[in-house]
Amino acid sequence: MTKEVEISKEYQNKSMAVIENVMVKGDLSKLSDFERVNYYKMVCESMNLNPLTKPFDYILLNGKLTLYATKNCTEQLRKLNGVSIESLDDKVVDDLYIVKAMARDKHGRTDTSTGAVNIGNLKGEAKANAIMKAETKAKRRVTLSISGLGWCDESEIESIPGAKTVPVNMETGEISVECEKITQKQDPIIETLEIDCGNSQQYEKISAQQHHDIAVLESRVDADCKKNFRAYIYNTYKIKELSDIPVEGYASCIRGLNNNIRMHENNKQGE
Repeated sequence: MTKEVEISKEYQNKSMAVIENVMVKGDLSKLSDFERVNYYKMVCESMNLNPLTKPFDYILLNGKLTLYATKNCTEQLRKLNGVSIESLDDKVVDDLYIVKAMARDKHGRTDTSTGAVNIGNLKGEAKANAIMKAETKAKRRVTLSISGLGWCDESEIESIPGAKTVPVNMETGEISVECEKITQKQDPIIETLEIDCGNSQQYEKISAQQHHDIAVLESRVDADCKKNFRAYIYNTYKIKELSDIPVEGYASCIRGLNNNIRMHENNKQGE
């Protein structure tokens, strides 16, 4: 019996060490493989999620390895917390299709979140898929919000500038060699979009109001995020000024900055 107690205490001490490491470093790539596996399991256990269904996956954001919620996560949370979608309200603003979802949990508490996609140049099936994607985003985001989670949902990953999903062995905790190389650098790698603007004088630039919108959001992010965002627009469009951002990139920039602001606010609330 004494031996079992000692093993239990040893496990608790290791678990606390893992939590402390994550809180201090804020970067899962800095944990050992053992710590990474245990942290993942502890997160799942704290929310009664089944780790075998892979409710979370890994993403490299601002040079740090962190978790994001998968489809399996939101589906399990909806069942566990008795979350029901009460209403879906949609509207179109410029080229954005926006859906606002209101949810209620088993305790009667309500919450709302939005999902948005760019449908400006879409038609037919592509437009229909984008509309459904906005609804999915809204439902998943409100499920995470009402469940008290600040992680991103997988449907948002593609709209975050510089974000990169990272393969991690769920059994051993080993991360890919590529991720190790990236996290060792001071600056994270910024991925480029598929839009090729060519000469800055040959495409339509954002309006003065759109420039103002982006500048306001940029002023709300921290220095690291601003540096990453500027690197993103330079690598993507070969420009240095916000006013030179092409119209096609407006929605992506807005979404990316908003996501970073929301993640920063959620992290502050969790401290």
